[in-house]
Amino acid sequence: MQKTVPEVIERVMAHLPNALDPTLVILKGHLLIEEELNAAIADRVKDSKYLEDARLRFDQLLSIAKALYFKQDQAWVWDGIKKLNSLRNLLAHQLEPPNLKAKSDELLDHVEKKMGLLPGSKPVRFRGAIAMLAAQILIYREMHEA
Repeated sequence: MQKTVPEVIERVMAHLPNALDPTLVILKGHLLIEEELNAAIADRVKDSKYLEDARLRFDQLLSIAKALYFKQDQAWVWDGIKKLNSLRNLLAHQLEPPNLKAKSDELLDHVEKKMGLLPGSKPVRFRGAIAMLAAQILIYREMHEA
């Protein structure tokens, strides 16, 4: 059974720590977005087992989901997810990336430019931005079903 938008947001917020250090938020947020991308793609194929067997990388999942659901006026979501993936890759290859704060701020600004200023402190807003991206994937899935 497919989750609702509030359930997706609640799940994301429950799994993302409310911490000043964005490292764990980025890593867990990336995993949560990956789950949503997998679900979105699985919705559109006959047998998702073959997707699981393919063991697709995040950037491949993103490209496939974007090919299935892309609409020009919603490009900001895919760009935001790509920015999150870039953040995750920074952390995967550098212990203390010098531009992590700037890149994190860039993702937050990107989402807030479209969604409006999110409430709370910057760490809370950053978590909210990731939740908004995850929720948008679900919204695209629902729009396709309609």
